[in-house]
Amino acid sequence: MDLLRGAAFLLALSLIQSFVIRLWPIGHRLSQVVSGLVFGGVSIAGMMTPIELQPGVLVDARPVIISMAAATGGPLVGIIAALMAGAFRLWLGGIGMYMGTWTVALSLGLGLGLYYARRRGLVTYGPLQFLLFGFIANALSLLCLFLVMPVIKPHDFIIYGVYHVGIYAAATALLGTMLQDIWKRYETERALQESEARYRTAYDSMPVGIIETDDGGTILSMNRAAEDLYRCRAEDAVGRSMGMFLPDEVKAPFNGDIGAFIANVVEPSLEQSVEVEGRRADGSHFPIQVNNGVMRVAGGRRYITLVTDLSNLRSLEKKLLRFQKMEAVGQLTGGIAHDFNNILGIVLGNLEILEDLTKDDPVSAKRVSAALAGVRRGSEITRKLLNFSRQVPSEARLIDVNDVLRGMYPLVSRSLTASIELEAHLADGLWPVVADPGDLQDAMLNLALNARDAMPDGGKLIVETANMVLEGGLSSQGTDLPGGDYVCIEMSDTGSGMSEEVRAAAFEPFFSTKEEGRGSGLGLSMVYGFVRRSRGRIDIYSEMGKGTTVCICLPRASEGEAHDSQPSARAVTLPRGSETVLVVDDESGLTDIAAVNLGALGYTVLQAGDAREALKLLEEGRSVDLLFTDVILPGAIDGYKLAADVRRRWPEVKILVTSGFSKRREEAVHSGRAETLALARRLLRKPYTRAELAAAVRHALDRDGPQTGGEALSEVDA
Repeated sequence: MDLLRGAAFLLALSLIQSFVIRLWPIGHRLSQVVSGLVFGGVSIAGMMTPIELQPGVLVDARPVIISMAAATGGPLVGIIAALMAGAFRLWLGGIGMYMGTWTVALSLGLGLGLYYARRRGLVTYGPLQFLLFGFIANALSLLCLFLVMPVIKPHDFIIYGVYHVGIYAAATALLGTMLQDIWKRYETERALQESEARYRTAYDSMPVGIIETDDGGTILSMNRAAEDLYRCRAEDAVGRSMGMFLPDEVKAPFNGDIGAFIANVVEPSLEQSVEVEGRRADGSHFPIQVNNGVMRVAGGRRYITLVTDLSNLRSLEKKLLRFQKMEAVGQLTGGIAHDFNNILGIVLGNLEILEDLTKDDPVSAKRVSAALAGVRRGSEITRKLLNFSRQVPSEARLIDVNDVLRGMYPLVSRSLTASIELEAHLADGLWPVVADPGDLQDAMLNLALNARDAMPDGGKLIVETANMVLEGGLSSQGTDLPGGDYVCIEMSDTGSGMSEEVRAAAFEPFFSTKEEGRGSGLGLSMVYGFVRRSRGRIDIYSEMGKGTTVCICLPRASEGEAHDSQPSARAVTLPRGSETVLVVDDESGLTDIAAVNLGALGYTVLQAGDAREALKLLEEGRSVDLLFTDVILPGAIDGYKLAADVRRRWPEVKILVTSGFSKRREEAVHSGRAETLALARRLLRKPYTRAELAAAVRHALDRDGPQTGGEALSEVDA
């Protein structure tokens, strides 16, 4: 009966201790206090039902409990248990109370010795170690009993010896092993919980969606990123088929059989990246990249699917494609500009000669004048196409947007049908901007014509201007707009509106919704190019059946940008001269026109078709005052290289270059070379009129001193 009672005490102690360490972690101060109280309480319970050898001499499991409390729980647990047991033994009294208290202290000391020996790595805990420790501890307790009982009956000696050396030693080993197993199991569970928490944190923190499914396609788990991607909570998806995230067209070939889908699609794509369409819980589709992996577990396989949303990437790809198309148009126009401007130059020069010859014939003069107007219009169109491909403004200057809009009001009104009402709401105190006024007029006219076509049955066209302060940055239509002051121009119509697809492609070159032959598809592209060159932003807001609003934001001009570049009035009398001019161009028609025009102004003209021919004339000793050369020449020597060679060998010769590109374009291209930059700043742009040619040649010849080195070339014309 005593053995059963002792076993019950030890079992109860193990169960209570297991409960305690589940409430508080091992090492926690409260856990140690409660454990000490538990060990002390069980020790007291054992002393309440002891084996009494003689009155006041008790035999119980104190040595086992107190020593194990200290050995497994540490100093605080052991001391609390020992104080409780020692105090209760003194309270019980009897001849053995002092020796009983000493037994408690001895057990505490032995337990702490074992605890610190283990901490230092001198011993390890195991059944044999606990059994040996129990034998030593209880043998010492038996020795203490002999000191209390000098005369021991053989019967009592056998009973107490068996208890202390045999049963209590075995009990010590059993209790120690049980407690050690409890704490090891707890530590394993706690480590598992911490590992699970770390895994769950990492799982939910991954920027890509993760979905775990079994071999039947049933969703087992999904992380937060997957919840956001598919707009579905994990608890609503777990237990359901992965088919809920697959578009119908993906499932159709397998008749909805997810197992067949896994076998034919998932399995072959393991460890590979696949781009497909995903389906959200709300039914919308979006592009995704999927990486599938598999792991084998008891009872089957688990598939781990990594899902990356490609929506932003696709959007960036579309923007890049749009920019590439625009760049392609720019390169195309740049490539043909030289030849086209040469043709226009030939036509313009001959028409100006004809203009002089037909002064006495009004009918012919009228025809020539109309032809000249057409050539100038063609030259303007070429200029705009070149401007579209560049990042810098062409003829930008300080302008008042309201003044530009008021000036073109009659033109816009005539361009609209009678059934369209035009309204203008121009803000007072509008800030100035730096932009090309001609480009702004073209942009407004393009927008007005598009609005007209969107209102075949009439409607209202509203033009508004306003100042706007943008606090933070803004990104729209692929253009990042920093914070600052802006002037906004809005043009709104009540027309048919645009679909989302049309709105997204509106700025693409050659994109048009009009009938074939009615539109080039370059109107909005040119508007976009103008806004981009002006460091602004353009947005389109549209709803089908309700109308469209186009908003252009241009940055407010700073004080440093406030300059007026209005061209000076053309002189009535063309400047003349008697110097010799060497004209170099691969277009014989242009050299002929230049020769006729300059000859009429008193100059002697020499002609060359390329750089080598020009150098040959100079090497022959021909006297030349001015080299007038095209930038683009056949062969390895272009106009700039020819100019550099002439400047080095004949420093007294003045130099003037011409090109179909604008000054600003040439300045941007040659900004890193001072001498070439100086030539680019004085460039005469093709096609040029007779008056422009006369002024440029005279100005080049009248520059003071010979052009020796970069100093003379680095001057900038006022």
